[in-house]
Amino acid sequence: MNWGRAVTLVIATTCLGCSAYFTARSYDWAIHAKNWAEQTAGWSGAAAGWAVTGRKHAVTAAGCAEAARDAAEAALDSEGRANDYADASGLHASVAEDAACASTCMADQTAALYELWLSQATTKFHGPPASVTHPVMRIFVDLKMADGTWKARYVGSGVAVGPHTILSAGHLWPKLDPASFRLRAQTAVGEQIVKLKAVDYDIDLAIFTVEKPLPVIATLNLTSDVDINAPLFVVGCPGGAFPNVTLGFLSNKGTDEYWEGPHYWQTSNVIYGGNSGGGVYSAETGKLIGILVAGNSAPNFALFVPFAFAAPWVEAHL
Repeated sequence: MNWGRAVTLVIATTCLGCSAYFTARSYDWAIHAKNWAEQTAGWSGAAAGWAVTGRKHAVTAAGCAEAARDAAEAALDSEGRANDYADASGLHASVAEDAACASTCMADQTAALYELWLSQATTKFHGPPASVTHPVMRIFVDLKMADGTWKARYVGSGVAVGPHTILSAGHLWPKLDPASFRLRAQTAVGEQIVKLKAVDYDIDLAIFTVEKPLPVIATLNLTSDVDINAPLFVVGCPGGAFPNVTLGFLSNKGTDEYWEGPHYWQTSNVIYGGNSGGGVYSAETGKLIGILVAGNSAPNFALFVPFAFAAPWVEAHL
């Protein structure tokens, strides 16, 4: 037996076994290293995600901090406004209290004035004379239809101030082609077609003429003034009715804030549509002092053009 060869064979076999063992172990280590690499990559990805989330949370926290600062500033501003509102409320309460006191004083004064006016009115006259009611008449405004017939569209009033002359409101004469309308006056001597003599839409007065003489003529007062709370008669034809008389008193002068142009005077008389153009008389003298032009029945509110203002125009065109 060749012992040297045998020993060499044993050694070679042993080395080959060790090599195979270490090769297997190296393969295991490689597998473990790969797994660790993959886990490390996962952890890196997770860490990157956590970093992004952290940045988002940081941005959100910054926004919350900004919102908190804004809320604090708004709270301070609201507190300041609340103090301002409290001050304003106190001022409004004081003004309301003053207004209540003023209203009470005005109510007392109004009641006293009404009692004074009523006592004066009942002692100075006992109802309107015929010279107040008889000069007033209905005036119908007719429009011409396509078939040539006439149809009444609205109605107003007028006051006889001369044998052939009627004084009325300017807005009763339409701003239309004269061939397309006509005015009819229901006078004491029958119905008559009205012709225009003069009109002033700014003053809101018109003067009409008729052919047949009018039997009763109003007495004009173009010069004297009338005091506030003086009793007045308003005579007109509300809704086209026969001349109707209402009793009131002069409540205001110079109410030109309602219309541009001349000064209007205000009365407390009850009126309705159709009263326009009617007469306003002093209940103390029975003389015509103006022409009614506008108003409202609720509350009692009537406006008229006073001769104290319009006398120059009336005198120039009568």
